[in-house]
Amino acid sequence: MASLRPYLAPSEFWSSRPELLGRADRAPDLRRRGLQRYSKGRLRPMRRARQLIPALALLVCSTPCWAGAPDPTGRWVLPSGKVRVEISHCGGAICARIIETAAATSGSVRRDEKNPDPSLRARPLVGVEVLHGLVPKGAEWSGGWIYNPGDGRRYDARAVMKGDDRLQVQGCVAILCKAQVWTRVR
Repeated sequence: MASLRPYLAPSEFWSSRPELLGRADRAPDLRRRGLQRYSKGRLRPMRRARQLIPALALLVCSTPCWAGAPDPTGRWVLPSGKVRVEISHCGGAICARIIETAAATSGSVRRDEKNPDPSLRARPLVGVEVLHGLVPKGAEWSGGWIYNPGDGRRYDARAVMKGDDRLQVQGCVAILCKAQVWTRVR
């Protein structure tokens, strides 16, 4: 007649089998720490850790993108020396407005006469937005437009800092580009 084994509670079962006790004691502890065992005893991360690693890598790798672009905010004089602009943040981008013209300092008001919109041709140039929507991409600012009051047109723009006091601003139509170097006013 076969002997029947009595029912053992889990704690009694593990204490009665000392050769299995080492593995059984460690299994719940490993799961609490976020690890589990392969079949051959090697540790591997759980699913949650595998989901967090790409997110952390993306965060670490994207930080230099916004840290790499020097801040061009402040007052700048154009190469002619007759126009001063102020660059400031507008949302996540930068914008620039004319704050002073040579004609304004002599008493006459220079107007936006070449604007394609006839209703805007009478407005003074002081206060006109000439740079809009440039966002940092690496060490440059791009993705916006620049307005040229001399011909009344908008061009695709990009800007690159050339040292602390010089900003190279470039306007492009298709593949034709023209650049200016603006100087910071201290």
